[in-house]
Amino acid sequence: MKKLRIAVDTSVISGIKDSPARNREVKRLFRECGKFKVDIYLPPTIIMELWDAPLVVKWYVVGLSDAGLLNTTYPISALKKKKAIYKKLKKQLYQYLEKGVIKKTKISDAIIYLECSIISTDYLITYDKKHFLNPEIIKQLNSLLKKHRIKPVTPILPKDFINKVLHKKY
Repeated sequence: MKKLRIAVDTSVISGIKDSPARNREVKRLFRECGKFKVDIYLPPTIIMELWDAPLVVKWYVVGLSDAGLLNTTYPISALKKKKAIYKKLKKQLYQYLEKGVIKKTKISDAIIYLECSIISTDYLITYDKKHFLNPEIIKQLNSLLKKHRIKPVTPILPKDFINKVLHKKY
């Protein structure tokens, strides 16, 4: 069986400092992913967003990396190998946003979605309902990816990933 590849959005990693329920859910996500040997990636744009995160979040990321649960090098090397298509997609994305073809999204979120798709990530784990879990925005971004024959990543909530994907597949 193919090993699952996921990316974890900043909203999930920052969840460790949120409510106790969200904190437990985030820790469970990483525990389950470790148990099922899921590859967890942090694309470059997410790494940049984490620079502004509270110290407790940064230390959590360091701990996950030290435990071998996070991979930050593969996304960067994979994007370097696909540099031409990455640059082309980013340029088109900016044009689409300028013309209003793609609406209602933060540019960094749109770039994260493109990065995850380009590096063949299966799921983008997120709490961001406004951007990543918004069907209208996803449809717009997918139309851009389709033109370049790139399979889009599937955004999903952490609890849904654990219950509907991990425990169903394994």
